Amino acid sequence: VIDVSAKQLIKVRIPVPPLEVQREIVRILDQFTQLEAELEAELEARRRQNAYYRDGILRGEGIAGQLVRVDQVANVRVGFPFKSSQFSDDYAEAALVRGDNIAQGFLKLREFKRWKRSDADGLSDYELQAGDVVLAMDRPWIPAGLKWAAVSKDVLPALLVQRVARLRARPDILDQQYLGLVISSA
Repeated sequence: VIDVSAKQLIKVRIPVPPLEVQREIVRILDQFTQLEAELEAELEARRRQNAYYRDGILRGEGIAGQLVRVDQVANVRVGFPFKSSQFSDDYAEAALVRGDNIAQGFLKLREFKRWKRSDADGLSDYELQAGDVVLAMDRPWIPAGLKWAAVSKDVLPALLVQRVARLRARPDILDQQYLGLVISSA
């Protein structure tokens, strides 16, 4: 915090256009402030309305359907125990999606460790695809909610590390984006 003395304050220069221009500036800025407040109130009302309907739908209220176990509609895979001594920071290599990389609804892109891949390394079962939902298995609940994210193309190629689960919808039964919405509402 910078302290300003009265001597310093009186030396500050400010623009002083004609009085009518000053009043017009005040009028326009007041109008913007009022419009912004109205838009914020409308946006908040729409957020609450969206949450009400989304939560009802995701609980199965008012829609035909049934409650099923996740493994009946999605492939669930837990990650591979990669040896941390072989981690890399080389951005040309595959990203390792660890629990530390998962926040509520997004992946922390700058914190990935990397892994050198080869065609014969036997890790194809742990490769992630765009749209896959990943869940942190260690400390999955944080104050903001469940630690989950949908994998985006910009993360790939990426591999799933132990203590992280991947959910991939069975496309004949469940839409992948719907799966992400259901998980995000937990």
